[in-house]
Amino acid sequence: MQQYLFTQTEIFKKFSTDQDFQRRYKEFIFDTLWMQGKQPPLNL
Repeated sequence: MQQYLFTQTEIFKKFSTDQDFQRRYKEFIFDTLWMQGKQPPLNL
């Protein structure tokens, strides 16, 4: 658990301090959400 928290903290630090990483991360999230919106709904 401690290793998991340390890893997550490092990612947050990188996001907070690295503008290029922050931009690429936001683009990845946007693209992921955009593609989910283009998929047809599931008929359950």
